[in-house]
Amino acid sequence: MKTTTRGVLVLVVALTVCLLASGDRALATTLITPTTDAGWVFDPASGRWEKDYDDFRRDDLDDEQRRLGDRPTGPGGRTELERGCVGVTNVLAGFPSEDFTISDCYRTEAEALAAAKALGCPDGQEPKIFAIRYWDTKKDTRTVGPDGKYPVDTAELYRARPGYVNFDFGFRQSDGSYVHANHQTPGMKVKISPSKDQFDNGYAGFNTVLYCVRCGPGGDDGGDQGQGDGQDQGDGQGQSDDQEGQAPPGQDQAPSADILRVPSEENASS
Repeated sequence: MKTTTRGVLVLVVALTVCLLASGDRALATTLITPTTDAGWVFDPASGRWEKDYDDFRRDDLDDEQRRLGDRPTGPGGRTELERGCVGVTNVLAGFPSEDFTISDCYRTEAEALAAAKALGCPDGQEPKIFAIRYWDTKKDTRTVGPDGKYPVDTAELYRARPGYVNFDFGFRQSDGSYVHANHQTPGMKVKISPSKDQFDNGYAGFNTVLYCVRCGPGGDDGGDQGQGDGQDQGDGQGQSDDQEGQAPPGQDQAPSADILRVPSEENASS
């Protein structure tokens, strides 16, 4: 009996190792779990957690993430992390701010998760998923390609619906939650939506939510972002519905041209 039990344990361990090595280890090792003890405040109206920028930077990031977040990013004199939702996404995913490409995007989280599992990343990297919510003025004319990818016109990210913020980026953690922000500094609050349903909460300023996949640092230490239930998410500038009505003056989350590779973007930055 002891031999049989030991054999079963060995088999289970072997199967676990094989599964991790076969491509199911997708998406970020980062996992920030919000609790009241850690200074996070839960908003029952939106179903999200929030925390002030300074407290988030101090309490929830490791030294390497703070280093990435403190790098200068050009116009406005803000650091990467101070840029709001784009900065939060860059820092948690480990993306270089000068190379924030948006290409492999899908209409559902389930499609993005499948694409992440199939994505062949170089050694030392792993698939990351981030979501974008925005107002697409040409939504009715766009056609999904045969590969399932949604054609992204990055210029649309800056054509906000009048009276609303222009977009929201959210980084998908391995537990299916999304980390985003209300807007850039000052007054920046970091948000955590427990699932895509809180992230994509029907905010009137957005009519499109996409889930994008790309490779980023990690993978050698066993991250796992390719698992999840395939739900969908989205959220404007990370504010709850009753706060999300209009963009604060000068607080649009418009990253500079070097992040999204939009040559004419600089005049959209606050």
